[in-house]
Amino acid sequence: MFNSKVFTTLMVLLIVLAAGTALAGDMTYKVYGKLHTSINMLNDGNESGFSLTSNTSRFGIKGGYELNENFTAIWQFEQSLNMAQKGGSKTYTDDNGDEVTIKTNNGLANRNTFIGLKGDWGTFLGGIHDTPVKTLGRKATFFKDTVGDFRDMTMGHDMRVENVLVYVLPAMENGFGGQFAHVLDSSDWTNPDAEGASAFSGMVYYAPEDFFLGLGYETLSAGFFDGNDDGVTDAEAEGVLRGAGRYNAEKFGVAALYQAVSNVRGVDGVSATTIGFEGLFKAAPKWHVKAAYYMTDPNTDVDDDGYNKISFGVDHPVTKAVTFYAQYAIMSNDDNAMAPLGNNGWTGMVYPSMDDGGMAESATGASVGGYLKF
Repeated sequence: MFNSKVFTTLMVLLIVLAAGTALAGDMTYKVYGKLHTSINMLNDGNESGFSLTSNTSRFGIKGGYELNENFTAIWQFEQSLNMAQKGGSKTYTDDNGDEVTIKTNNGLANRNTFIGLKGDWGTFLGGIHDTPVKTLGRKATFFKDTVGDFRDMTMGHDMRVENVLVYVLPAMENGFGGQFAHVLDSSDWTNPDAEGASAFSGMVYYAPEDFFLGLGYETLSAGFFDGNDDGVTDAEAEGVLRGAGRYNAEKFGVAALYQAVSNVRGVDGVSATTIGFEGLFKAAPKWHVKAAYYMTDPNTDVDDDGYNKISFGVDHPVTKAVTFYAQYAIMSNDDNAMAPLGNNGWTGMVYPSMDDGGMAESATGASVGGYLKF
């Protein structure tokens, strides 16, 4: 359970230590963060309600220590901040009558937190970190961490993982770059009878000036799924191929994403495809209009199990650090689908209700919010 006293004490200690070493000329450091909240009106197709959400608000400290001309030791500590709920957990009953418990704060250092080495050869780090496939997707959206975010369409493949080693290619003048990550699994050697739960994720990109184009691949071993709550036995490794691109011009921007998943949730032969497009128009220097469309089509034995998401938004960037916005999103389910709206980055979520024929309704969300970066 999250302990606010421990967190506050640790933050003060880190700031004092970092400040002391920085003044001595030994270490550079930076305190940073983002405060992001929104008021939302949600509708499950039958009933409506309001919520206040804290959308990836966070606080962090990062720094470096130059060891010699070839190596710099780097570190980062990052923690989620919940501006809408106190720490702990809450329990509710879903549409199936089952009790579901959600942690409202996931403990200390629950975001990208690591230690590593950096040089002309690149960066190597270990700890908690976003997968390269997730990082690739974050480069190709105008709806990051809001109700319009596409991450509720990508079958859970926008992950932040633990026990991970990451290598980042050095920045190249021609615009090429990449990241590669391997998730370690102790059960590979501590329990020879257990199915290993390791993972690999990697991506390469080309990003000259205002253009970005990337390709990523991710695979999760069978141990992630064998014997899980979905009842999967004799699971297969799950593979993910993702391509994403974005172009920013003076007056407009466009983005696109393609994702193909094989052996979804470890089930042999089950696949799913996600395709999406986004656009942004700068109607005025401080007024931007944007829209997005995404569709996910699972390839299963069940027909009509796909779902679509349409999002609209208006951004008002007051300064580089402060932005206000208004958005509307709708999750439209086929007859045999029941995809929720939200639950990835945007901390709200609404499951669609069922009509008289047992089919899922469309879930919608209207959101007014803003964020401050520091």
